[in-house]
Amino acid sequence: MSTGLPDGVFWPYDVRMDDRIDYSIPTWDRTDSVSRTLVRLIAQSTNDGIWDWNLETDEVFYSPRWLELVGYLPDELPGHIDTFTNLLHPDDRDHAARTIAEYVAGTRPEYRNEFRLQHKDGSWRWIFTHGIAHRIATGRAIRLVGTHTDITDRVHAAERLESTVAERTNDLSKSLEDLQAAQDRLVQTEKFAALGRLVAGVAHEINTPVGSSLTVASTFINKTDRFEADVASGNVRRSILNEYLAASREAASQIMANLNHAVDLIQLFKEVAADRISDRMGFDLGQVTEQIVRSLQSRLRSPDLTFRVDCEPNLAMNSYPGPYGQVLTNLVLNSAAHAFPGEARGSVHITTRAFDKDNVEILIADDGCGMTQEIQRQAFNPFFTTRRDQGRVGLGLHIVYNIVTNRLGGRIDLDTKPGEGTRIRMIVPREAPLELAAE
Repeated sequence: MSTGLPDGVFWPYDVRMDDRIDYSIPTWDRTDSVSRTLVRLIAQSTNDGIWDWNLETDEVFYSPRWLELVGYLPDELPGHIDTFTNLLHPDDRDHAARTIAEYVAGTRPEYRNEFRLQHKDGSWRWIFTHGIAHRIATGRAIRLVGTHTDITDRVHAAERLESTVAERTNDLSKSLEDLQAAQDRLVQTEKFAALGRLVAGVAHEINTPVGSSLTVASTFINKTDRFEADVASGNVRRSILNEYLAASREAASQIMANLNHAVDLIQLFKEVAADRISDRMGFDLGQVTEQIVRSLQSRLRSPDLTFRVDCEPNLAMNSYPGPYGQVLTNLVLNSAAHAFPGEARGSVHITTRAFDKDNVEILIADDGCGMTQEIQRQAFNPFFTTRRDQGRVGLGLHIVYNIVTNRLGGRIDLDTKPGEGTRIRMIVPREAPLELAAE
């Protein structure tokens, strides 16, 4: 009987791969015990399901591993092409049939495909298949032999990664819209000439995590291509599969971390447009200042840092205590973080007093390390920081400048020298201008 295979090739289907199991499949050739042993070892060592389709009779041999991939034991399914067709997901049948037909007809150079097969438990398993046809002298294919590999974990990992990226991208898109609104408010006020630097800085800062995400995604695609090639060649060992799954998890983790960082950056950028939500209200400047400093002392709790507050009494304000509190908090925390490197001891002195009939003066002075002239010149610029390696963005003093000059309607100066501490002086009106609040 003709096997339909090249001369010297056989498939010893009745070989007992396990003494406890009789696969009971007709033998094509039993003359070569060495070849028979080799085929047995290959079938036992591979993690792929093997199938052999007689295109003339539609009989199909499904190896025990093939049946195991879909949850069945030997002899539970008939050896016919209908077994495969019936297990195919309805949405994948047309494409699977077209792919096979094109390859058998010779219009497709190779046969490989991905589809879903229904497991005995009702679930769907993603399968990668690769097959080779045996053709007679006229070119007609009479047999199709190949393997099935379960790639369900890989597909689900890719789907989860895609869903996460889509979700984070949507969050980033919404945050970018908020950022655009903040920038529009800056343009309307026309009070700060560094808008161009702000836009450039935003693009630079966001480009870092987004660019890193793109690099990770590109690397992951390359790893996927290499893994697919390994699958196609039949060289997929457990170590290769574990390595691919580990790389998938790492890629997803890095992309999520980078996109979360980008979202956090944009949330911070939104603060560049000073708070315009709270209403203007009356308050005592000294009382509010003392309350804020007390809360900061409880947060810092450093024995090496002391605070002194001197507030002139009865400084009645009709302004915005929330934005003022944000300014004072940023300035005090900035001193604590930058003025006293290492274990250096020091103090911060906060003073509030009347400047003239309509304005007050707020002074925040420390006896820390001070700044060089170059650092002082750039201190209020957006995205300028001397500690970028520690994760600082460089918006703290810029936000302070923006709130003081825009929301509170005042001005701010900085006086410092290396080794002689830093002194920040603000002059703000007792009554904040309504036109700025209305914008």
